[in-house]
Amino acid sequence: MFGQYVYQELALAIASATVVTTIDAAIASASSWYTYCPNNLALADAERLGLQRVCFVGVPCQITPTRKIQVADPAYLDNGRKKEKHIERQTKFLKGFGENVAFTIGLLCTEVFTYEGLMVQKIQDEMGIPLTEVKKFNVKGKVLIYKKGGELVEMSLHKAQEYARPECHHCGDFTGELADVSCGGVASMDWTITILRSERGERLFDDMVARGLLEVRSMDEFENSMKVMLRLTKKQRDRVPVPPGRTARYVRPAGHPHVAADQADA
Repeated sequence: MFGQYVYQELALAIASATVVTTIDAAIASASSWYTYCPNNLALADAERLGLQRVCFVGVPCQITPTRKIQVADPAYLDNGRKKEKHIERQTKFLKGFGENVAFTIGLLCTEVFTYEGLMVQKIQDEMGIPLTEVKKFNVKGKVLIYKKGGELVEMSLHKAQEYARPECHHCGDFTGELADVSCGGVASMDWTITILRSERGERLFDDMVARGLLEVRSMDEFENSMKVMLRLTKKQRDRVPVPPGRTARYVRPAGHPHVAADQADA
């Protein structure tokens, strides 16, 4: 796929953003903790390492700013009075590390939990599970805690949500809509629900399938996953705060050529 990847690495119990450049390192970075990790910071490390084509993996709130950096138009910086070197420096500041991101993978996400609250206070202190013994977490209507010894401990999702980051409750993007490919295990075990969102994502996915690197099943076989995904997507969009005086959904003004299409969709 690419020679370099940006992944979320687990260092004992604390998730940290890092750059990995080998297949083994990427595999070692697998598994989830459901706590926030500022993956975008790894792009600065990638630049310092001289990497110019990286695959960025992150949750929707990390995919969105990365994509915005890429599509930002720096033309307004040239006002006819600035020196070329100043425009170049300001363009670099505006575009950030977006030019080094060749591919983006978005992770389906409703919310993440605070490390100190859920991981330390609840799981380690109250439940008596040392975080160094936790292999990974999963959420399937409840929180599943997989221990390194093979034991599975379950916890109510409602209890876990008491430790959700408050910022997450204002996010309306469940599926990483601006990514090239979105992935998640919604309502499925041992399979990853994959959404191809761009031509680049589709080409890469088809190539990997053609080379036998992926085992693929039709989404038709995961009817419940599709229902749950659509339900969570709508629920998450509906929770976005609506400013006073505005409608929850954008309505085009009368006479706009697409008004008829909007009405048909409704």
